[in-house]
Amino acid sequence: MSKHILINASNLHGGGGVQVAVSVVDELSRSAKQAHLTLVLSSTVMEGCAAIGTDLSGFRSTVVMDVRGFDPFNAALTRMFRQAEVVFTIFGPLYSARRPTKSVVGFAQAWILYPKSDAYYRLPRSERPKFRARYFLQKLAFRKNSDLLIVEADHVRERLREILPSTPAVVVANALNAVFLRAIASLPDDTPAKAQIGSKARDEKKITLGFVGRAYSHKNIDVLPGVRRALRERYGVDAAIKVTLNDDEWAAQTQEFRSEIENAGSMSLKDLVEFYRSVDGVVFPSLLECFSVTPLEAMAMGLPLYASDRAFVRDSCGDLPFYFDPLDPVSIADAVGRSLALSGDVLAARLRASRVHVLSLPTATERAKKMIELLFSF
Repeated sequence: MSKHILINASNLHGGGGVQVAVSVVDELSRSAKQAHLTLVLSSTVMEGCAAIGTDLSGFRSTVVMDVRGFDPFNAALTRMFRQAEVVFTIFGPLYSARRPTKSVVGFAQAWILYPKSDAYYRLPRSERPKFRARYFLQKLAFRKNSDLLIVEADHVRERLREILPSTPAVVVANALNAVFLRAIASLPDDTPAKAQIGSKARDEKKITLGFVGRAYSHKNIDVLPGVRRALRERYGVDAAIKVTLNDDEWAAQTQEFRSEIENAGSMSLKDLVEFYRSVDGVVFPSLLECFSVTPLEAMAMGLPLYASDRAFVRDSCGDLPFYFDPLDPVSIADAVGRSLALSGDVLAARLRASRVHVLSLPTATERAKKMIELLFSF
């Protein structure tokens, strides 16, 4: 008789974790073993599944439950844990006073991996002790309540061997959302047009760059006004830089930021595809990630990608982006400048290679299949 597996996404309420959870559940809904899977989904994940039409009827059961923060004595969740042979928490840590019989936990907490990163030193001094305490407790929770960690990239697994040596970790690469891939499959190939960014800059003295993400401190978006100024001063290019912040995030930005940068607002996956089509390139200045899908999305759209020279980008993108020092707006402007100096043919070849690279990576379906194999063999 097949195992009873519980998929726990009750603790995910925003950001990339919700997107991954929705994608995983959607793929699992087509698995031959879905009848042996119980889903415990936050209301946000449930709404995301409904928005893309995921059929949840074939699962053993689906429960909507919102677990927020530290809640180790959640009786209802603990009861469901006891009924399952394996519990898979899509992204941890798992706070539970009673550990599941077998606990598999997704790890994507870069603050634990790199506690003294550039992002840490950008925090106000008064905030640093709270961050250290928070992520120390999370590290203990990962150690206590995880029999196996699932990670998204090689650099994460290598680092975990140092900081959590007693807990095995396996890489299951993240993937482009299947909904995103379906949305771009029927679009015309914009690569030739995007490769003309240099000509556009010379002829019109204007280009449009996009940033996709939230306003978390490690995303480093406060560097963007300096990038725009550097492009004006060094290259004579007026770059419109557009971000995708929600209303509260936009209101929290400085007057200087809002005078230099445009906000397109938060958007659905479908709107995001159109946003990518409206820009000439994507800037990704993050200081700290385990993995981000934004670079892959930009490359899949045939766009020049200007990205932080960090392992979390190189692991999935290789040498194909235009890399920069994310702490230096001039370095970011110079990365854009390097692309502007290339001929259209040379840049087009690089953009095509980027697109081919991304589309050759494991798919969301392959990711879900690997997860199922791990869970049922564990």
